[in-house]
Amino acid sequence: MKQKLTYTLVLCLLVLVGCTASDGECRKEKVVVMGVSLYKTVFDTEKEAFVSSPTKEKMTIKGLNNDSILYQEQSLSSFNLPLHALQSTSAFVLQRGVLEPDTIVISHENVNQFISLECGCFVYHTIKSTATTTHQIDSLVIENTYVQNVSENHLRIYYRVN
Repeated sequence: MKQKLTYTLVLCLLVLVGCTASDGECRKEKVVVMGVSLYKTVFDTEKEAFVSSPTKEKMTIKGLNNDSILYQEQSLSSFNLPLHALQSTSAFVLQRGVLEPDTIVISHENVNQFISLECGCFVYHTIKSTATTTHQIDSLVIENTYVQNVSENHLRIYYRVN
């Protein structure tokens, strides 16, 4: 009887230790976002060439075809955009001040990385291509195609200087 009680206690302790063991991956942010930075290109008369430099703009940014406003009239030089986990395109409307808004479309491939039953999975993205209207935006440049970390920059948006 004493031996059965000892086995039961050891089993209970093992179960408790197994349940309290933390998985570091579970504690990470599961939403993976694309880092975006803003640039302007101006003609430098001394160098007689176009020069690009980071810029800060008053922006309102929202997802296309939904009501979520991601940034509202904030002064930004860089920001993060969430990409759709279940669709292969993500679109956003970027309003710079009171000027006509532009729409950017990001085509991407989604890659699920299974962590565990308790944690679920992360969805990483590979940017395939970009498109934009050109009301205020001059061009888009993909800096890093693999979206897995919020601290990385993936896309540069070049604005025309008005």
